Formats: sequence, C-alpha cells, structure tokens
Amino acid sequence: MTKRIIDGMSADQIADGLYARYSRVELEEYLESICKPEPTWIDDASEDNPILCWVSDSPLPKSDGKPYSGVADYVTGLHDGAYMSARGLSWSYARPISLDEIWKPTKQGDTK
Repeated sequence: MTKRIIDGMSADQIADGLYARYSRVELEEYLESICKPEPTWIDDASEDNPILCWVSDSPLPKSDGKPYSGVADYVTGLHDGAYMSARGLSWSYARPISLDEIWKPTKQGDTK
C-alpha cells in the first residue's frame, strides 16, 4: 500500500517543518506536501494485482458482517470514475471482499 510522507514522520519532524515556515501560504504548502490523501484499496488495484470485490451498478450496502449477495469480480483500477474488472467490465460500485466473507471450512465433512 502507498504510504503518505506524514506516515513516516515523527512529531519532531512535523514540528520542525512547521517552525521553519513563516507565512500562512508557506505553512499551507508544507502541510499539503506531507498530508497527501490517505491511500485506499483502489490505489493498490492493477492488472498485476486485481482485488476481489463485490461489484454492482447500484449502491452496495455497508459491510455489516453479512455476505453481500451481489456479483464478485476482480477490480483492476478506476477509469473515468468506473471500477474496471479484469474481464473488461465496468462497475459503478465496488467493495473489497473481506477475509471474513470468504469461505471457511465447516464440520460438514466431519465423520466423527
């Protein structure tokens, strides 16, 4: 995952940078340079690193621990505001499938 500059800085380094700035414009520029937007899962998606997601063209419900009954697809990135799949499809909405939603073995095959 991509890290922001500020994620690797100590409080002293941030304070030193703030102290070194004299005008409001310089302070704003300094803060903008270290406070890039926080990376999200879509930043890691690519052709080489597709991410398994629930996808749809209507809004997805927030994850409440219950599996979503939509379509699963591998998302490779964003293009013109649409989530692109490895199969070349585009989706309006996507949410990575959590490890809790992926199949886990049960005792159904237990013969004891």
